[in-house]
Amino acid sequence: MKSLFASVLTLSSLTLLAGCGDDDDTNNTPDGGGDPQATAQDVKGSITGDTTWKAGTTYTLKDYVFVESGTLTIEPGVIVKGDTGSALVITREAKLNAVGTAEKPIVFTSSQAEGTRAAGDWGGVVLLGKARINVAGGENTIEGFFATSGDTRTKYGGQDDAHDCGKLKYARIEFAGYELAEDNELNGLTTGACGTATDIDYVQVHKGADDGVEMFGGTAGLKHIVISQPDDDGLDYDLGWRGKVQFLVVQQNATVGNRGIEASGNKNDNVAQPHTVPEIWNATFIAPAVRRARLRRRRAWCSTRARAASCATSSWRTSRTRRSTWTARPPRRCGTRPPRSSPSRTPSSGTTRATRSPSRTRRTRRRTRRAT
Repeated sequence: MKSLFASVLTLSSLTLLAGCGDDDDTNNTPDGGGDPQATAQDVKGSITGDTTWKAGTTYTLKDYVFVESGTLTIEPGVIVKGDTGSALVITREAKLNAVGTAEKPIVFTSSQAEGTRAAGDWGGVVLLGKARINVAGGENTIEGFFATSGDTRTKYGGQDDAHDCGKLKYARIEFAGYELAEDNELNGLTTGACGTATDIDYVQVHKGADDGVEMFGGTAGLKHIVISQPDDDGLDYDLGWRGKVQFLVVQQNATVGNRGIEASGNKNDNVAQPHTVPEIWNATFIAPAVRRARLRRRRAWCSTRARAASCATSSWRTSRTRRSTWTARPPRRCGTRPPRSSPSRTPSSGTTRATRSPSRTRRTRRRTRRAT
């Protein structure tokens, strides 16, 4: 766990050292690539073909910017700002190559003046791919857009579990989560059906209006992720996500935050394949003083399983840290909940819970912790 917190401190210190850029936005109106000589660029519409956003330039998203083909490369140290109603969307036919460094992280932030920025100022970053999801027809419209629009650029899903949505490394996404309509908003980082070739590493998502990170199906993994003060859940996943997570820290919001993790399958079809079965290693969930960090597995609970190890939750209410190891639960028949054990008798002995020796219970717990 020491290495986990070292990773967190390194990421946080490096990202916070990077300023949020110059707020002087010159009104250039180039295409997605922009004028390479300018220090401030407005970006709107679609990007087609390979494009590079250069270090030393601040790019401001004026609306939904769709990368429809080619690769969008963002150099280390670039600052990308988002106006209200904007987002950066990498479609299924394109890739993102946003690789910062420890010294020069890439920052995605609000275009509002520093000191006035707030959750939901803009949309966030969206990666769409061609891996499998567990919905009828094998494709879906990503959250934050209207399914009735018929816009194929917002679709995700396919049959390629190794699909590559690109790279996002050493980056910070903040003040995102613009709400298109009630209960239809983007997250700080949203992925839909990204495959195992996708590389998401050393990313912080700060003060999003919805979830910090949400994974809609696919097999993409996450490493060295810090999610701080989201308005809703820290990590949310559903629709058959089977990725792996290592080194995850969630710091919950003290006033409006919801769960540390929200896990779902398919709320309309509990037997839909593939099931949601991620693996989570070395995770820490930090609750504020007035709340407890909670992990939530909801809705299609029988099609949702997880394997996790070396996880800790810190509850300031009790000033205690708990470590736990979870294992994948075997599939159960959908539509029924597992039987509850008798409140008065345990299967292992005839001793009732009311009369069981407290010291014996404590010894059993200690032996269990040593065994795990």
